Amino acid sequence: MGKGHRRCEICHINEAWPREEKLLFTSFPLNPDRCREWLKRVGNDELVDLPIEKLHERRNLCSNHFRREDFNKAGNRLNRDAVPSLNLIAPPLTDEQLLPFPQHIYKPSESRGKLYSCTSYFRAVSPALLGSYWS
Repeated sequence: MGKGHRRCEICHINEAWPREEKLLFTSFPLNPDRCREWLKRVGNDELVDLPIEKLHERRNLCSNHFRREDFNKAGNRLNRDAVPSLNLIAPPLTDEQLLPFPQHIYKPSESRGKLYSCTSYFRAVSPALLGSYWS
């Protein structure tokens, strides 16, 4: 989606719609822990299967879902620790719903030249690392 066509994943307001107040649109963070918390609060389980990079590039939230304290003094940028907390529509996702996340770390397979997702890589390479977590 190009500029002027960003849409909020919570309230579905479009950046191009005319309105009196100015809204800021921000993309999902690239940090896996922060992105997971955002996904949890947004409550849309369809977003869980998207790679973090795609969430960052193509999915946005509007400023209606953040507190004033979540922004810098100028009010034009979110603080690093900001999470959506206002006007949330859906219930938060459960830890079980977030199990497939993140889908973003890829490592080449030495044997086949294929790419593994983070989850399948750890399952294949080191099941002992994860123990019964994936059982």
